[in-house]
Amino acid sequence: MNIERRILLYFAFLTILLNIISCGNDSGKHVDSPLKEEAQNIADSLQNPEDFPMYINKYKKLGDKDAELVVRLNYGKKLRDNSKYDEAINQHDTCIILAKEINDTLEIINALNQQGTNYRRLGSIHKAINNHYEALTYCDKYSDDTSFVAQKNITRTLNGLGNIYLSLENYDEAERSFRRALSYENGARNPIGIAINLANIGSVKEHYNQVDSAVLYYKQSLEYNVHAKDSVGICLCYTYLGRIEEKHKKNYAEALDYYRKSYEIGLQKTDAWHWLEPCISMGQYFIRIHQTDSAYKYLNIALKTAREIHSLEHVARLYEIFAQLHESEGKYSQALQDVHTFRAVNDSIALYKNRDKVLNLRIDYETQKARDAENQIKNVKRVNSLILIGGCIISFCVIVVFILLLRLIKISKLAAREKEKIAQERQDFYRGVTHQLRTPLTVVLGMAQQLRKYLPENDALAKREFDAVNRQCHQLLSLVTEMIEYSKNGSVSKSPIISEVNTNQTIDIDIPSVANPQDEGRYILIAEDDQDIALLITEMLKEKGYSYAWAKDGQEAWEMMHENMPELLITDIMMPRMDGLVLMKKIRNDESINHLPIIVVSARVENEDRLIGFEAGAEVYLGKPFIPNELLLRIRKLLEQRRILQNKFKAHIDYNIKDSKDNVQKTNTSVIDYNISATTETVPNKHEGNIDSVQADKNNDTKKDEQVHDSITSKERTFLNSVDSYIIKNMSNPDLSSATLANALNTTTSTLNRKLKNLTNIDTTHYIRMHRIAKAKKLLKNTDYSMMEIQIECGFDTPSYFSRTFKTDVGVSPSEYRKAENETNEDDDSSNNDE
Repeated sequence: MNIERRILLYFAFLTILLNIISCGNDSGKHVDSPLKEEAQNIADSLQNPEDFPMYINKYKKLGDKDAELVVRLNYGKKLRDNSKYDEAINQHDTCIILAKEINDTLEIINALNQQGTNYRRLGSIHKAINNHYEALTYCDKYSDDTSFVAQKNITRTLNGLGNIYLSLENYDEAERSFRRALSYENGARNPIGIAINLANIGSVKEHYNQVDSAVLYYKQSLEYNVHAKDSVGICLCYTYLGRIEEKHKKNYAEALDYYRKSYEIGLQKTDAWHWLEPCISMGQYFIRIHQTDSAYKYLNIALKTAREIHSLEHVARLYEIFAQLHESEGKYSQALQDVHTFRAVNDSIALYKNRDKVLNLRIDYETQKARDAENQIKNVKRVNSLILIGGCIISFCVIVVFILLLRLIKISKLAAREKEKIAQERQDFYRGVTHQLRTPLTVVLGMAQQLRKYLPENDALAKREFDAVNRQCHQLLSLVTEMIEYSKNGSVSKSPIISEVNTNQTIDIDIPSVANPQDEGRYILIAEDDQDIALLITEMLKEKGYSYAWAKDGQEAWEMMHENMPELLITDIMMPRMDGLVLMKKIRNDESINHLPIIVVSARVENEDRLIGFEAGAEVYLGKPFIPNELLLRIRKLLEQRRILQNKFKAHIDYNIKDSKDNVQKTNTSVIDYNISATTETVPNKHEGNIDSVQADKNNDTKKDEQVHDSITSKERTFLNSVDSYIIKNMSNPDLSSATLANALNTTTSTLNRKLKNLTNIDTTHYIRMHRIAKAKKLLKNTDYSMMEIQIECGFDTPSYFSRTFKTDVGVSPSEYRKAENETNEDDDSSNNDE
């Protein structure tokens, strides 16, 4: 009951807490003050930075932080535009503090972005990226991302991050940020924002040396700046286009024209940081055309301005240019001094950039972290809203859950006790069985040792078989010992109790292969990784007079059967390198050996294992331990079926007729003649004779062919049909040979011959000749074709070769065979007339 009471108190406390949270759900949302809009209008109208402090003090005395924040933000921007970066940084630091105090997310983002721009102008990249990234974090947290102000803040943040990535030479990330910002600016139809991001993308393209694309983006940016009458943007675009013409296109005159336009526009404005670019470019241009006086003029102006606004990057760049200029004039001492100054300034910049590169590696991680925080905030808000709407429903659900939990605790206790009881019973049974097994094993091992001394010393086979029995008994005893240890501790320290692949055998048993390829129908290949099982099977086969060979795994068996084709394969399933399932699938997919009968002997005896074995191609699946006589019977029956199948194949076109002329009539009815209807050609009968008799012969032949094919697998039937079809279509070609037939079937001569030999016990050459003789017999019997016509139709080169071959295979010459057939037909006709 103590547990139940604790649970009840916990849920009651949780309910009260959730309701309290729901009541303060929207307390953090900021509401603007009435004076904020007035302050914004005043700040927009002020042009002189010295006028801002008066209004800052006014709103500060009134205690209106919203209005004070608006004026300070604009004051900081004016200070930055006048290159007073230290004062701008101080103002924007105060803005960040004020925005966080009033919990105004939009103004926090604005202030952070302004500060990031300040630091970026000064070259302090690490501080800039911190500010922009913090701004992006607040953007992700802000729920309303569709308003104009929110989208403006997002674009500022993305633009700032893009410029930082550009400074760090991470151009892919820079372009990604600029394009995101551009999409927001397009949606807001803000021409200045569009112009800024187009120019930034152009800068990325220029860094990638995609000059045409860069020019396109810069000119588009210029059009938007002209439309918006933004002189700073126009100035920058002219500078960028001048740089393209100078550095990439080498059009110096056009470059100077762009630089002059940019310089003159920038000279009229107070944004010295942007104006430095055309000023420096003008100096470099005059260096290139050897007008050093003009070069010194613009470079000195630029250096003075860069020092005033504390732009370290511009200062370092200018000292590098001065070093080159002094060296070209022979002022080596001055040039060396310029180089030292350049390195000193550049090292301070590099320190910041190196830190920023390290920080840049964390950006992806931090971005994901910010997204997770955003999701968490949204989820909290969603939960709070649901609690506010349905507090009563939650309370009711808590009670229901509490009741169900109590029932679940009771059920789990009962289940745990029942599980513990079953586990104990299983452990007792397990321990009892394993201990009982040790007794018969002790007797078997002891008696085996006693019988060992009665074995004849000169009987090597008996000793080898005794060693196998003794070894297997010790292995079984080892397994029983591990099972006892498992029943006590729940684990074993040495090896798994059961291993499907035998890896523990260390005694190498010599099982010599007894393979006689000439002994047709008697050669068997055994694939078995357990040497004792292999010894048992080979001794059984040897006793019955079979030839055999042993492979230690599926890979070795696969290699051996291609060297010496067996009549039957006996294989295990679990073997190293290549298991039995893979071996069977490879055999069934190989056209030359897929007819091979397969017997599986495996310790995997579940129904699912058997089905998988049959699916892979096994004809017989025996489990271990198997009955030896059953295995021998299965072997004998499979080999008999294969021989029957071969005989059936030979029967429908029998070419081994050795009978004499007198016996031709007697044996004629038992011979299945060549089926003319199977050819694609129609043989005309010159004497239209007994059509019914001929048709009856055809029907009888077709029926017998179907009976033969019913005993053949689909793959074997397809193979033989392909062979027969090609021979029939090309019968009249005397060049038809085993090579041309193999080429037509996309195989090799040896593969075709081996396949045909295994299926029909006839090699390819004799198989083709068998077709020729069978067709010749059919034409001699049923047509009036001349001997030469029949010779040509059946593909024999010469009449003499035709006559000699026919007599060799049939036993009589072609003319004697026709005469005998005619006499038989006349006797049949006489008998029919008498009736």
